[in-house]
Amino acid sequence: MRPRELRHFLAATVRGSNARICTVPTSAMRRFSNGLFGGGGGGKSKATEDATELNTRPNLPVPVSQIAPDAGGSATGAPMAAPAADALSESQDTDRDAAETAGPAYEAPVGQQHLLSAREMIAHPARTPSEVVLHLMGVLNLPRMPKLNLDSLTPYVVAWVIDHRGQRAGEAVRWAPRADTRQPVWNSGRKLVLPPMSYRRLRRAVLHAQVWEWDALLPHTLVGHCAVPLMSLLSPDGSHVDVPLSLASEAEQWPEAVDQQLLTLAKKTLNGAARLFSPAAAPTPRGPNGKAAECALQLRLLGSYPTRKWLYLVRHGESEWNRAQASYNVATMYSQVDHPLSPDGIDQATRLAEKLQAQLQIGQARLQTAEGGGGGGGGGGGAAGGGGAAGGAVPPGPAMARLAATGAGGGGGGGGGGGGGDGAVADDAAFVAEAERRLCAAQQVLCSPLSRAVETCVVGLAPLLGRGGGRLPVVLTPSAREHFRGGADSMGCALGGDAVRERVRQQLLPLCGGDASRVEGLLGAAPFDDREVASRWWSSLPETTDELRERLAELMRQVRYSPHEHVVLVGHSLFIREMFRELVAPEAAAAAPTLDALRRLKLQNCGVVCAELDLAEPTTPIVRAALLLGSELEGKKDREAAGAAAGAPAASRDVELVDARVA
Repeated sequence: MRPRELRHFLAATVRGSNARICTVPTSAMRRFSNGLFGGGGGGKSKATEDATELNTRPNLPVPVSQIAPDAGGSATGAPMAAPAADALSESQDTDRDAAETAGPAYEAPVGQQHLLSAREMIAHPARTPSEVVLHLMGVLNLPRMPKLNLDSLTPYVVAWVIDHRGQRAGEAVRWAPRADTRQPVWNSGRKLVLPPMSYRRLRRAVLHAQVWEWDALLPHTLVGHCAVPLMSLLSPDGSHVDVPLSLASEAEQWPEAVDQQLLTLAKKTLNGAARLFSPAAAPTPRGPNGKAAECALQLRLLGSYPTRKWLYLVRHGESEWNRAQASYNVATMYSQVDHPLSPDGIDQATRLAEKLQAQLQIGQARLQTAEGGGGGGGGGGGAAGGGGAAGGAVPPGPAMARLAATGAGGGGGGGGGGGGGDGAVADDAAFVAEAERRLCAAQQVLCSPLSRAVETCVVGLAPLLGRGGGRLPVVLTPSAREHFRGGADSMGCALGGDAVRERVRQQLLPLCGGDASRVEGLLGAAPFDDREVASRWWSSLPETTDELRERLAELMRQVRYSPHEHVVLVGHSLFIREMFRELVAPEAAAAAPTLDALRRLKLQNCGVVCAELDLAEPTTPIVRAALLLGSELEGKKDREAAGAAAGAPAASRDVELVDARVA
């Protein structure tokens, strides 16, 4: 089916579903006392009476579920409305699915996790997708709430599915609060835990979502809600769908069991005091007609993602904090926040760029040799014996496939030469060669917004960012920032992409000898995707271990559901170490002493470690890891012990490998 026909089909699906779904009754949103506020009691609740009334009225829409988020972000449900008038009974629907010919299985691309397909939905509606993943980019144009003294919000989102029978299916999913913003961005997916549902049933399912204002002391406030046919979010071109948000009325913000006047007064007083210490709110976005722009959620369903990924973790260069900490210079440590790179740090980033440039040239030469004749690939492998070859200096695509096919043999030959014929060492060097080759074909760069990480990214990864004359976007990802334990170096101060860029520019100028043209060239080669740093992205209070793990889980969702196979992450030592502690199975760490060292020791400044991810493992996806480009771990004695445990000779410990696979 052609894309034009797909668009017509999806448009018809939306029109057909909207014929059965209209505006949600306000009475169905007022009361949720069985959730956050614990309004129990004997007898039939008012929420149940509302649902019963809706069930007895014909041809009414599916109401918004009575969901109230508690302190932990879970959700409780109340009875749902009856299914739409044209819905089949369960037995009729089952018989219809069984009678339909299943047809050939959908052939997903090699290495891809197949989720949803519009073509498959049309051709084989009785099939059941393996997963349903909802991606939320953000919320556009949240309103001010002047009656509560709120110019900017701390919103979070809750979503759930109403199935073809009008009942809630599975559990609600939640996106964590974003601080002080009216344009929150999450750029993250959530797997919808649903019972097995065929495409036909999914086409009659409805997604409900709510936006809440988080409050640390008082009950949370409902900002707005929406309902949309689930499969209408399966965009043919992969773009997000703007779903209009119906703003909650005063009666819908809190249950009637609470004294609304007293709660309004308390919130207004506390929020008014907090405004004295908050930055000025951004002006209200306006449309072409001068009216306030429409509030909407940006949602889409994912079609597929690679099941095996190569994640490259790069630690920033030495910062002014690191240098002052080594000399116990407390005054320098706490005289500022978000410290820049030191002169040694900029030198380390420059050396990293030189190593990457050399790898790019090797990869380009290998590709040209492979295209020129079949015998060149093996020769390249033999020549790599002294130092472990790598390459792949081309963008992903057919050229990358050719390079992978020819480069694997070359890397293996190089590993054998460097290891002196030892089989285990030959395999290790082959993996390192493959990892370095794939690094040169990186498709996405994620970077902590802290200055030292951004500076390392634009200087150290400059050969990758400007590869082939292209411009690889750098996604500023707050989830990758350092674990904040009270140190001034882990507190941000630049709000918004322009402010981050300007701060980096001012800090790089003296480090680059005042060469403004060089600084502009580095920044110009790295276009920033800065949507996630438009609001306050750093923490003001020290993070607990649980908060750090939650942030790590959020980052891994971004990596998991990314369409790219090769991802580079520029981050920090404590955060990288925590990743290995959380994402490697304990039995794998016990079987690999070197892997245990990665869980205990810090990566050196401007060090690079490759982690191969098997996303079939939901909680411990790291299956292999290797230190690349001569990188080492801090702590000489532990490093030597890790190298001896891996069986690598002293001369080849710069290609130290960890294999986390357990037989």
